[in-house]
Amino acid sequence: MFEADDLRDLQQFLVAHRLHELRVLPGNAEKFASGIGLPHSFPGSDEDGFKERELLAEMTREPANPDLDIEQIDSLVIEKLKGF
Repeated sequence: MFEADDLRDLQQFLVAHRLHELRVLPGNAEKFASGIGLPHSFPGSDEDGFKERELLAEMTREPANPDLDIEQIDSLVIEKLKGF
């Protein structure tokens, strides 16, 4: 992640997925993937990677709204958080 474009891609990805659970998988886990959506496919130089990149850029054009985000957290996640 040394290029400025890579950092912007990462920021867009994290903002767009800020209410999702994030997991760290081993690099070879992609062998189980059936198509686009596994992180190795974003960003990409292929046509699908470019389309996904444009979609995320559009989704993250507006700044995040923390109040709206907190309202959208699933109740099961809130219950899990109470254990920490």
